[in-house]
Amino acid sequence: MLSLIIRLILCVNILFAYYKQDPIMIALSGAYNTVAKGYQSVGVNPANLSFSTGTSISLLNMNLNMLNNFMTRKRLLDISGANLENSDAEKYFPKNDILGYLNGEPIKFNIIANLPVPGINFSKNQFSVNSELKIFSNQQFSQDIIEMGLEGNEIDRIYDLSIKKEDVVIWESSFTKAFDISPIGLGFTLKYLKGLCYYVLEPISDSYVQTTINEIGSQARYIINQNLYGDGFSLDLGLTTTQNDAGWKIGVSFINRFADIKWNKKTSFDNSLS
Repeated sequence: MLSLIIRLILCVNILFAYYKQDPIMIALSGAYNTVAKGYQSVGVNPANLSFSTGTSISLLNMNLNMLNNFMTRKRLLDISGANLENSDAEKYFPKNDILGYLNGEPIKFNIIANLPVPGINFSKNQFSVNSELKIFSNQQFSQDIIEMGLEGNEIDRIYDLSIKKEDVVIWESSFTKAFDISPIGLGFTLKYLKGLCYYVLEPISDSYVQTTINEIGSQARYIINQNLYGDGFSLDLGLTTTQNDAGWKIGVSFINRFADIKWNKKTSFDNSLS
């Protein structure tokens, strides 16, 4: 019976896996507001430092999350080694099923990465200092690009070749302070956001390719916006209670309030890099 319960818990955690701080946060599917301790309270609930004692430090850590609406492990296994043409083959996979479930939507890829600076993510009692590199990337392109590879180039059909891409790279440094006013704790985190790059690629007109009996016609016009030297601030606020005799604890937090980055604003730090 115990073995069955453990397997069930593992399956639920896999199904509802959560990306961010540490294995505990993943196992709890993000229900981490009152559980986070030490420097890991930053970005979750800074008030948890109110009842923290001792020192915690991150020596080496990295978080990477990749999402897409196009391919899953099951679909990869279904397609791998399959015959896409012969329906009588031992392992047949219809071409239409590769893209059909998207219902005409573009193919999307999202990447989020957190790279904490080794040794500069630590807490001591009721205060913490954190520094990390954050990367956000969103990409989408027309499924016609894949369909051309599957079906070939049909005569007189217009294939949409539009691509959109957005990348943001931020260096986030923060200071956190908490206050123990039992039975509750209060905390705040002041964050300095150093924008390193904001890059956007998007079409300004229809991008397509079309094959007729006499010629191949195509058009692609894009605009690239690239901003550097970003600068800004944000604020986290948190409140938590002490744990009562029954094991209950309540916490609430507001993360990245008033967050704003002004781009193309060169600072003395940028001057030193150049």
